[in-house]
Amino acid sequence: MAKSVCILVRHAPYGMIHAAEAVRHINGAVVNGFAATAVFVDDGVYVLKTQQDVAATGFTNLGNALADALAKMEPKASILVHRFSAGMRGLGEEDILPGVQWIDDVELADLLTDTANLMLF
Repeated sequence: MAKSVCILVRHAPYGMIHAAEAVRHINGAVVNGFAATAVFVDDGVYVLKTQQDVAATGFTNLGNALADALAKMEPKASILVHRFSAGMRGLGEEDILPGVQWIDDVELADLLTDTANLMLF
Protein backbone atom coordinates (compact mmCIF):
# COMPACT_ATOMS: atom_id res chain seq x y z
CA MET A 1 0.00 0.00 0.00
CA ALA A 2 1.36 3.41 -0.98
CA LYS A 3 2.08 5.83 1.83
CA SER A 4 0.06 9.02 1.54
CA VAL A 5 -1.07 11.86 3.74
CA CYS A 6 -3.61 14.64 3.39
CA ILE A 7 -2.76 17.86 5.20
CA LEU A 8 -5.70 20.19 5.78
CA VAL A 9 -4.73 23.81 6.48
CA ARG A 10 -7.47 25.94 8.05
CA HIS A 11 -5.49 28.69 9.79
CA ALA A 12 -4.14 31.96 8.42
CA PRO A 13 -0.41 32.07 7.69
CA TYR A 14 0.62 34.69 10.23
CA GLY A 15 0.08 35.22 13.94
CA MET A 16 -0.01 31.53 14.85
CA ILE A 17 2.25 28.60 14.06
CA HIS A 18 -0.38 26.31 12.48
CA ALA A 19 0.20 27.19 8.81
CA ALA A 20 4.00 27.21 9.13
CA GLU A 21 3.87 23.77 10.76
CA ALA A 22 1.63 22.53 7.95
CA VAL A 23 4.17 23.65 5.34
CA ARG A 24 6.94 21.96 7.34
CA HIS A 25 4.92 18.74 7.55
CA ILE A 26 4.16 18.77 3.82
CA ASN A 27 7.88 18.96 3.10
CA GLY A 28 8.66 16.31 5.70
CA ALA A 29 6.04 13.92 4.36
CA VAL A 30 7.45 14.04 0.84
CA VAL A 31 11.06 13.74 2.00
CA ASN A 32 10.05 10.63 3.95
CA GLY A 33 8.45 8.95 0.95
CA PHE A 34 4.81 9.96 1.36
CA ALA A 35 2.61 11.30 -1.40
CA ALA A 36 1.31 14.53 0.17
CA THR A 37 -1.87 16.40 -0.67
CA ALA A 38 -2.16 19.83 0.94
CA VAL A 39 -5.67 21.25 1.07
CA PHE A 40 -6.17 24.91 1.99
CA VAL A 41 -9.60 25.85 3.34
CA ASP A 42 -11.10 28.59 5.52
CA ASP A 43 -8.42 31.19 6.44
CA GLY A 44 -5.75 28.74 5.27
CA VAL A 45 -6.35 29.98 1.71
CA TYR A 46 -4.36 33.10 2.63
CA VAL A 47 -1.19 30.97 2.66
CA LEU A 48 -1.55 30.71 -1.12
CA LYS A 49 -2.18 34.42 -1.75
CA THR A 50 0.26 36.00 -4.18
CA GLN A 51 2.14 39.24 -3.54
CA GLN A 52 2.19 38.98 0.23
CA ASP A 53 4.28 41.73 1.79
CA VAL A 54 5.64 40.38 5.06
CA ALA A 55 8.66 42.69 5.30
CA ALA A 56 7.45 44.52 8.42
CA THR A 57 6.11 41.43 10.17
CA GLY A 58 9.20 39.33 10.81
CA PHE A 59 7.44 36.30 9.28
CA THR A 60 8.49 34.24 6.26
CA ASN A 61 6.21 34.37 3.24
CA LEU A 62 4.73 30.88 3.51
CA GLY A 63 3.22 30.98 0.03
CA ASN A 64 6.62 31.47 -1.57
CA ALA A 65 8.20 28.86 0.71
CA LEU A 66 5.48 26.36 -0.16
CA ALA A 67 5.68 27.04 -3.90
CA ASP A 68 9.48 26.71 -3.92
CA ALA A 69 9.41 23.46 -1.98
CA LEU A 70 6.61 21.86 -3.97
CA ALA A 71 8.19 22.76 -7.30
CA LYS A 72 11.00 20.39 -6.33
CA MET A 73 8.64 17.66 -5.12
CA GLU A 74 6.22 17.11 -7.98
CA PRO A 75 4.57 14.70 -8.62
CA LYS A 76 4.74 13.47 -5.01
CA ALA A 77 2.91 16.51 -3.67
CA SER A 78 -0.11 18.50 -4.76
CA ILE A 79 -1.72 21.72 -3.57
CA LEU A 80 -5.49 22.13 -3.54
CA VAL A 81 -7.52 25.20 -2.63
CA HIS A 82 -11.19 25.17 -1.70
CA ARG A 83 -12.99 27.46 -4.14
CA PHE A 84 -15.77 28.46 -1.71
CA SER A 85 -13.30 29.36 1.07
CA ALA A 86 -11.25 31.53 -1.30
CA GLY A 87 -14.35 33.19 -2.72
CA MET A 88 -15.69 34.02 0.74
CA ARG A 89 -12.43 35.88 1.39
CA GLY A 90 -12.53 37.79 -1.90
CA LEU A 91 -9.80 35.71 -3.54
CA GLY A 92 -10.02 34.52 -7.13
CA GLU A 93 -7.71 32.50 -9.32
CA GLU A 94 -5.64 35.61 -10.10
CA ASP A 95 -4.93 36.05 -6.37
CA ILE A 96 -3.66 32.52 -5.73
CA LEU A 97 -0.26 31.01 -6.56
CA PRO A 98 -0.15 29.44 -10.02
CA GLY A 99 -0.27 25.67 -10.30
CA VAL A 100 -2.76 25.23 -7.48
CA GLN A 101 -5.73 22.96 -8.19
CA TRP A 102 -9.15 24.36 -7.31
CA ILE A 103 -11.72 22.04 -5.75
CA ASP A 104 -15.38 22.41 -4.89
CA ASP A 105 -17.38 21.20 -1.88
CA VAL A 106 -18.06 17.75 -3.33
CA GLU A 107 -14.41 17.17 -4.23
CA LEU A 108 -13.34 18.29 -0.76
CA ALA A 109 -15.83 15.95 0.90
CA ASP A 110 -14.71 13.04 -1.29
CA LEU A 111 -11.05 13.70 -0.56
CA LEU A 112 -11.56 13.88 3.20
CA THR A 113 -13.75 10.77 3.16
CA ASP A 114 -11.27 8.73 1.13
CA THR A 115 -8.02 9.70 2.87
CA ALA A 116 -6.45 7.24 5.27
CA ASN A 117 -4.07 9.70 6.94
CA LEU A 118 -5.27 13.22 7.73
CA MET A 119 -3.38 15.97 9.52
CA LEU A 120 -5.21 19.15 10.58
CA PHE A 121 -3.57 22.53 10.95
